[in-house]
Amino acid sequence: EAYQYDMVFNARLRQAALQAQLEGGTTERQLNRMLDDEKNHEYADQIYYALAQVSLAHGDTAKALQQFELSAKVSESNPQQKGGAYLRLADHYYGKRDYLRAAGYYDSALHALPESYPGYQHLLTRGHALGTLASYARTVTREDSLQRMARMPEGERLTLINQHIEKLKEAEHQRKLDEEKAAQDRAFAQQNQYRNSYQQQAQSSSKWYFYSPVAVSMGRTDFRLRWGDRKLEDNWRRKNKLSTGPGPEGGEGEVAEDSTRVTDSMRVEFYLQDLPLTDSALQLSNAQLVQGYMGMGNTYRYQLQAPEAAIATYEALAKRFPGSEEGAGAFYSAYLLAKEQGMTDEQQRLASALQRDYPSSGYAQLLRDPAYLANLQQKMQTLSSSYESARQELYAGHREQAHGMALEGLQQAQGTDMLPYFDLLVALSAGSNPGNAEQMALLKKYVASQQDASLRTYAQEVLLALQQQELRRAGQGGAVAAPVADTAAERPAVLVNYTVDTGAYWVALAMPAKGKAEEEKFKILSWSVDFDVNNVVQIDWTAFNEVTRLFTIRTFAKLQEAQRYAKALEQARLFPQQNVVVLVISPANHAKLLQQQGLTQYLEFYREAYGH
Repeated sequence: EAYQYDMVFNARLRQAALQAQLEGGTTERQLNRMLDDEKNHEYADQIYYALAQVSLAHGDTAKALQQFELSAKVSESNPQQKGGAYLRLADHYYGKRDYLRAAGYYDSALHALPESYPGYQHLLTRGHALGTLASYARTVTREDSLQRMARMPEGERLTLINQHIEKLKEAEHQRKLDEEKAAQDRAFAQQNQYRNSYQQQAQSSSKWYFYSPVAVSMGRTDFRLRWGDRKLEDNWRRKNKLSTGPGPEGGEGEVAEDSTRVTDSMRVEFYLQDLPLTDSALQLSNAQLVQGYMGMGNTYRYQLQAPEAAIATYEALAKRFPGSEEGAGAFYSAYLLAKEQGMTDEQQRLASALQRDYPSSGYAQLLRDPAYLANLQQKMQTLSSSYESARQELYAGHREQAHGMALEGLQQAQGTDMLPYFDLLVALSAGSNPGNAEQMALLKKYVASQQDASLRTYAQEVLLALQQQELRRAGQGGAVAAPVADTAAERPAVLVNYTVDTGAYWVALAMPAKGKAEEEKFKILSWSVDFDVNNVVQIDWTAFNEVTRLFTIRTFAKLQEAQRYAKALEQARLFPQQNVVVLVISPANHAKLLQQQGLTQYLEFYREAYGH
């Protein structure tokens, strides 16, 4: 009987569809009467689909889209019907070049349609391309939103977050109420429908669940009420299957979770943890924005063959980061695409904009001089050869020759990618010996300003090694307690950084920053009391550089008192396992020492000026 009704229903539906263009409103009324008939409720998806076709035939596209949506929404047991409705929506938005909206509908269509559906592989290719596009678009939207929130005043930002959390709580409360009601409705319906037949079946059948057709039917009904019709496949609970594909980084698979992240969306920290509130975080966020824009542009260009959308996206990147190298590159990509597509007007417009907004960029120079790229490659080869020669001179110990070659290369490398390499080589080769004050100062400046992470890390490691070597070398020289000259006239003219002072003196103790500073300070203080109970001293400490801690013992009214204290402190060997340097120093020279963060030059000052 059900089979016969299916045949009658399908015949009536086909007849109504064929009359769509002939009878107009009459056909629509007939379909609506079929929709109201209780016997046709399980066929509502097909009726809505037919109504959508009627609306399209009458030119009412907006109404047809709503009816295709309803057809997909109410379809429970006919995945091909559901997929067909979603596909009509997907094709409509794709034809309108609304690619991001089309992405979601292609995803839903591919989830519902069987792989045997005609043209399935073509739909799969298009769907994955649109899924990639949507992933990049989400990156752009996310980072723009985070940056916009980061620019808000803190109070306004917290208010916005708390309002959002309150809405989430209300929605969660309503969801739970809806789930409870749905569970009650399911239980009530199942009890009324199956109580008697299930009891009879249970008495006559095996106890195993799958031997009971009634129990299996109940389970199937409950599953459909909860999940709808699903393919038997991995990740069947996922709504968006395409989201498991390539992400903004181009990789695949699941991303490892960070155990330090806050995952509770009801906490304020959940929304603050990704805000680019520091310069480094903003730099990372901008890099993700650039990647998102370029990914969208390239997807439009290479996978979707949508040159107009690709050019618009490249230009959006250039406007988002005006004056940047990324902006110039985006403009050039748009120019090349317009040239490939024979879009003459666009090509000329983009070429003019590139040369106007980025006149000194390599891309603009390439437009002005077709031989620019070949000349640049030749220049880079020459610079690379010069750099290697200078580096070999430095390794051979010819510091002066290496330094001169590095300075010459630095001038020639302006505007090229070799500039930071020559800049580093200038710092490494400075001075007559490793660890000199000039070299240390240049390395610190390089570390502070260099954007390339690998070069910055290398310079930082060299600097740390030199600082450790300096402390070991200074520690082997003993305390500085030599007599101090009485007048500045006796100081050699070549020493201009430090001065010979009179008046109060301090003692400084430098040692590796490994232990607990407060414990080391207490140990020095305890020894000082034992050394001279009448000598009241004040002890402070500071991080001298990345590897050295500096303790300052003040104040000694006479030079001789400071010298006696420094000598005894050195001989006491309070920290026998550490390289320790004890210095007698004036307050003025102490300030200069902290500024320069190098022990070697101060020790040279004592050796040259005071014969120590």
